[in-house]
Amino acid sequence: MKIKDQKGFTLLEVIIVVVIIAVLAAAVIPRFSITRDEAEESACKANQHMIRTQVELYRFDTAALPANWDAIKGDTDYFSEVPYCPGDASKGANDYSIDGNGAVTCAFDSGHNN
Repeated sequence: MKIKDQKGFTLLEVIIVVVIIAVLAAAVIPRFSITRDEAEESACKANQHMIRTQVELYRFDTAALPANWDAIKGDTDYFSEVPYCPGDASKGANDYSIDGNGAVTCAFDSGHNN
């Protein structure tokens, strides 16, 4: 007995659609990781700029640069919360350092440094 007018997709049609979706996903997913890396780097650089601004305020208030990052990071007059590098999954408090000239560097990834 042959059934006429069956509705639905054939196996071949379903496989073609799955292959097309897989090809599109393979093209798009790597771009998401690149975009994430770029966003982390941008956020880290913004943190460094903010820290440099606070170091300048510290210098204005005290007539001296902070001795190191530890000397300023816990001071609530300058930071309501300690900034961390978004590339550091542990969100450690020692992500940044300040040298004797007031330059701020990211300790987590040297690629984030300005």
